[in-house]
Amino acid sequence: MAPRHRIRLAVRPSWAVHCECRSDWYLVRVEITVTDVNDNVPEWSMAPVPYLAVVSPEAVPGSLVYQLLARDDDGGDNGEVEFFLFR
Repeated sequence: MAPRHRIRLAVRPSWAVHCECRSDWYLVRVEITVTDVNDNVPEWSMAPVPYLAVVSPEAVPGSLVYQLLARDDDGGDNGEVEFFLFR
């Protein structure tokens, strides 16, 4: 069974924020059902550690010189792994 959370929120119309008029707050109940939890962290699925790539000076631009591999056992979007290079 999926975990559920019940919360109460106080809301008011957005137009009431910028006016001098009296605005009533309304209490609403919201029920949130968690359908998936990101409970597995990505794991590198390659060895050795640390990862070291030596690029040949003759490597053709655009050619594959090293490949990073990781996996995540979560389902759906939570199981997708992305890599980014920063400099």
